[in-house]
Parts: sequence; structure tokens; C-alpha cells
Amino acid sequence: KHGGGAKSLSVRRLDPQFYSVDLQVDSGEAMGANLVNTMLEAVANELRSFGLQVTMAILSNYADKSLVHVLGKIPFSELTTSGITGQQVASQIVDASHIAQVDVYRATTHNKGIMNGIDAAVMATGNDWRAVESAAHAYAAKDGQYKGLSTWRVNQAYLIGEMTIPMPIGFVGGATSVLPMAAINKKITRIKRVREMMEVIGAIGLAQNLAALRALVTDGIQKGHMNLQLKSLAMANGTNESELATVVKQLRHMTSPDSTDVKKILKELRK
Repeated sequence: KHGGGAKSLSVRRLDPQFYSVDLQVDSGEAMGANLVNTMLEAVANELRSFGLQVTMAILSNYADKSLVHVLGKIPFSELTTSGITGQQVASQIVDASHIAQVDVYRATTHNKGIMNGIDAAVMATGNDWRAVESAAHAYAAKDGQYKGLSTWRVNQAYLIGEMTIPMPIGFVGGATSVLPMAAINKKITRIKRVREMMEVIGAIGLAQNLAALRALVTDGIQKGHMNLQLKSLAMANGTNESELATVVKQLRHMTSPDSTDVKKILKELRK
């Protein structure tokens, strides 16, 4: 099923001069951009036949009818670090989550972390990550203030995270059907329909958010970022997979490691 057709037609008054005619369309398993735009242009032509001025006919990426809700439940025991109990980590994650609800500066970065996971999965399936990004950030501001898309709370001995987010993606049509890598990724995930794909991608975003928040309230985000930077430096200068862990370990003890340091370490390793 590629499309379920038109579902409703409504009119919104934008200001004293402009109105919006909104057509709700069920695009089925497809993302449906071309389908919707074709239908909208037909509606526009019909309105013009009555002498009405139509400025434009175009879909909206604010996909507030294509929502997915995901929930994660993590026992405190899975959050414990060497120096902090799982309950303490959970409590600090809840605090960080609250800050993202009341401070736009933090909310922006909070949501960027969520989209780090979502964008990668959306691209891997051949979908339009820019459409998903625009929908997500618009939805984050739906109450008049930009807020974190996810919220975290404690219930008994568990940390619970929830998120509702627009997911305007397709399982068939467009690049999802013609890109070889997208087809391979579909087989790997064993996903059979678009609703399931929406749920999986949403869950990836929530998991990414948890990983970032846990790092923030424990070791700090820089520890992980610096480790990635050192790996990139090592690999860019000829380090192979079997040497990588040793090279990164030595670079970590240097104040300002550079390519010369990597080459020196490799020279010693390969003697």
C-alpha cells in the first residue's frame, strides 16, 4: 500500500490577509512528498478556477500527524560507574532532562544529541534526514518555547525516558527503493513496514540521548569526544586496526599530540 489518499480538508486563517487550505493525506508506506505536492497543486488549480489567488501549493514538513512515541526503562544497576551509584546517575540525568525543558540553550544541544542517532538511521534507510530534522525541531517548539524532545524520570529502581517525535519517513518509494545500501540496511534490520521503522529510529534517538546524558553527568562529554579525535588522528596517519588501541593509549598521555607523534609511535611499534 503506497498511499491511502486524502483524509481531510480544512482551512486556517493565518492573518487578515492570508488563509491556508490544509489537505491531510495518508501516504501509506511511502514518505509521499511527490504524491502530496501533486494533490496540492490540483487543489490549487481548483481554487484558481473560482477566481481565488493562490500564492503557492507545497507540503509542510511539520509532520505533526506522523508521530512516534518511544519509551526506555533502565535499572539503576546498568547506570553505575566506578565512582557513582546508578541511583545518583539516574537522579542527575533527571536534572539534566529538566534543564532541557526550561532552557533553550541546553534544549538545543539536548535535541542535537538525539538527532545524532536519528539522522544516521534515517540516512541509512534512504530517507530525507533534512525533513526529519526540520519536523523534529519545529515540534520541539510546539508549545511556544523550544524544549528538549525527550524527558527522563525515576520510578522505583528504574530510570525511565520517553519521547514523542515526528518521523516523516517512508519504507517504499524514492531513494529507499533505489539505493543499494538502503536495501541492504532494510534486510539487516528485518523491518517490514514504515511504522516499525519509525519506532526503531525513534528508539535509536532515545538511546543516543541516554548515552550523551550519562556521559555528561559522569565523566563529561569531552572524554568520549577526545577519544574519537585521537582515533581519527591515529587512523589518518596510517595506523591499522591492530595497532589502534596501543597508539591511542600512548597519545592519551601526551599534552598536544599531532601527526609527528603518531608516526613516532608507529615506528617503535613496527620495529
